[in-house]
Amino acid sequence: MNIIAIIPVRAGSTRVKNKNSRDFLGKPLMAWTIESALESGVFDRVLVSTEDEKLAQIAREYGAETPFVRPNELAGDKVGFEPVLKDAIEWLRENEGYKVDAVALLPVTQPLRKPADLVGAVNTYVENEATHDCVVTVNPLKGNDHPYWILEQSNNESVKLANGKPVNEIITRSQDLPPIYFYRNDVAYICRAQNLLEEKPTLYGKEGNIKLYVIDDDDYKVDINTEWDWKLAEYIVRGA
Repeated sequence: MNIIAIIPVRAGSTRVKNKNSRDFLGKPLMAWTIESALESGVFDRVLVSTEDEKLAQIAREYGAETPFVRPNELAGDKVGFEPVLKDAIEWLRENEGYKVDAVALLPVTQPLRKPADLVGAVNTYVENEATHDCVVTVNPLKGNDHPYWILEQSNNESVKLANGKPVNEIITRSQDLPPIYFYRNDVAYICRAQNLLEEKPTLYGKEGNIKLYVIDDDDYKVDINTEWDWKLAEYIVRGA
């Protein structure tokens, strides 16, 4: 099966100015994602989808393909990932006759991804492709991030736990918290190409039939969307 990696980048990011091309510890932020995808060796092709020639040039310098230019209408800050991925798949089919079986979305906001985790996620997709529409990489929620420890205040200011139970029933030891909650860490989303070719494109499939690939690695708490996130990511990489 043909599994390609697509890395969406665009000019004009707002919260972190010029984020994708900005130097992150010696190379552009987007280069970290390109290099980890190539190093993993599990993708038939690694492509960058962008409307900006400067970003496309950086992508090629670091080994990614840029066979097409993303349409400007898909380069706004309110456009989701799905239309961008659909555009890429359709372009490859219509202009190269290249059939894509599965797509790995790799957001550049996660520069700390390890190639070994991409290998694990892709292998999990291949092993479960017959029964699942998508593999999503996640981290387990722990401690104060766990819903069993989060307080929820209603409109009348009454307080309960986020799991619906009264506060006096809170679990006191972190090791007793049930390991059933996870957050998406943006290492990878791997889905059937057909998911994205539906009338309403979706990473997760019509029924949301998802297989989780759990990674217990605190480095993946980083997701660069603010200047503080950027500084935290630099701190983690320097200390690694």
